[in-house]
Amino acid sequence: MGIKNCYSMNLISKSITLSALCVLIFFGCKNKSGSHFDFDKYHKKHEKSPVIKSLKTYITTTDSANPNAKEILTAATEYNSKGLKTKETHYTEDSGKVEYTTETKYDDNGNAIETHSVYPISNYESTEKNTYDKDKHLLSTDWSRTDGTSGRHEYKYDSHDKMVKWDWYEKGKFVISRLYYYNYDKEGRPIECVCKETKNNKDTQTDCHEKYAYDSITGLESGKIVLIENEVPLEIVESQYDSAGDKIMEIHYDRDSVGKLLPDARTINIFNEFGDIRQSVVFKGDKEQSTTDNTYDQYGHLIESITRSDAGTRRTRNVYEFY
Repeated sequence: MGIKNCYSMNLISKSITLSALCVLIFFGCKNKSGSHFDFDKYHKKHEKSPVIKSLKTYITTTDSANPNAKEILTAATEYNSKGLKTKETHYTEDSGKVEYTTETKYDDNGNAIETHSVYPISNYESTEKNTYDKDKHLLSTDWSRTDGTSGRHEYKYDSHDKMVKWDWYEKGKFVISRLYYYNYDKEGRPIECVCKETKNNKDTQTDCHEKYAYDSITGLESGKIVLIENEVPLEIVESQYDSAGDKIMEIHYDRDSVGKLLPDARTINIFNEFGDIRQSVVFKGDKEQSTTDNTYDQYGHLIESITRSDAGTRRTRNVYEFY
C-alpha cells in the first residue's frame, strides 16, 4: 500500500485493532465534508425501512472448472432494536468455517464502548474499550489480546471534525504518532492533506500527501491527486457526475513502468430512479474487465449483486430479517 494510500500503516504491525483502523479510514485524508447538493430533488424515495434485525450474506462463485459451485454463507450480522450492530460472524469461503466473531456493546448515545473478537481457527481473542467526548468523537481505545500484547490509542480532532493526531502506545510505552495536516476551502472542504509519522514527537517523516478538487454543481469530490516527493503525482482519481448528482464515471490514472501517468482503470455506473447503482462496468484500457448488476428491495437494501468477468461469475445474496 505504502504512500499510495493515505491511511496505510506500513510502519505498524499488521495486528492493528479494528477500531483504530476504522478511525483512520473514516477520519483520515480521504474523508471529506458532505455536499449541500439536493440529491433527493432528482431521485425517488424508497419506502421507509423497518429496523434490520439480522443480515446474512451468501456467495456463489462459478467458473469453467466449477460450473455448479454451491452457495456459501460468508457473513452473519445481528442488530439490536436501534439498528446497531451487536454481533458479526465471518466465515471462510473455502470451508465455511468460522473465521472470526465480533460482539459489540454500546452506551446510551449509540457509541461502541466495547468490542470482543474471537478467532477460533487461530485460537486468538482481542478486546477493545473505547471512550468518547460529548460530540461522539472517539477519544481513546484500550486494547488487549490473548497473546499478551496490550496498548492504547489516543485521538485528537480539529474544528472540522477531522482526526489530526493518533498516538499509539503498547504496554504503557509510546510507539508512534500519526499526524494529519489539512487545508480547507471556503466551504470547509479539505483541499489538501499531508500525513506524517513520528516516533519521538519531534522528527517527522511524510507518509502521504493528497490534494482534492470538487464538482462545481454537486460539490462532491471530483478529483484526488496522490503526490510523492517534489510534488510529483503518483496517482490521480477523477470522478464525473451527472446533473442528478450520480457518479457516472470514475477514472484511475497510475504511473507505468517508465513513470508516465496513464489511465489505468475506468468504471462506468448506471443508476436507477432512486440513485442506487444498478450496473457497474469496469474497463482496463479499452478492454472490459467485469460487469456488476445490482438488485435492491423496496427499502433500498442491496439484496443481490452479480459480477461477471473472464474469470467466472460471483453472486452475492443478502437476506434481511426485520423487527
